[in-house]
Amino acid sequence: AQLYGASSAVASLHPYQLDAIRADQHRTWVLEAYASWCGHCQAFAPTYEALAANLSSWTESVTIGAIDCATYTDACLGLGVTGFPTLFVWRPNAVGGGSERAA
Repeated sequence: AQLYGASSAVASLHPYQLDAIRADQHRTWVLEAYASWCGHCQAFAPTYEALAANLSSWTESVTIGAIDCATYTDACLGLGVTGFPTLFVWRPNAVGGGSERAA
């Protein structure tokens, strides 16, 4: 089961959305790559949900999203995910697509 449901402030993403998100020149994206079975991810989910809720009025500038690597394994491998949770920040106009990663 996904950690973030339809009523969540966290946008649940699909692999086909990732290229557009990385190329977005209008907003910063924060992306969590998680596995629904991961205990660390389950423990982090309420904090990430609170972050998304606190930033919800900033969605034109910052969007908080997540992708379930248990479901979309190939997409996460393509992102270079080696552990869970992994956070990415993609900023507009940043060199190299603006990707930063912190596990």
